[in-house]
Amino acid sequence: GVLNLLLDLKTKKNLAILLITHDLASARYLADRILVLFQGRIVEDGPSDELVANPSHPYTRALLSSIASAEGAREAAPHSDTTELETPDAGCPFAPR
Repeated sequence: GVLNLLLDLKTKKNLAILLITHDLASARYLADRILVLFQGRIVEDGPSDELVANPSHPYTRALLSSIASAEGAREAAPHSDTTELETPDAGCPFAPR
């Protein structure tokens, strides 16, 4: 109901909405564009339908694979014991996973 209300307000009042979520299904429903962040860095962005249909970053694919379907929850995102302090300064922060 809340997403429907936000979509209605967005459409009727021409509002810009910043939605912060791990649920890419909700983001796709409401957003024109999605930015995927991992440890505070943008790892992928694009039009919502295109990003969900053709994710290029492994973290985006992991978020999409965790969306529940009619059959139940899917696989969890990759896990690592690596902490932020151990993540290298250069390159993708998702690489150790």
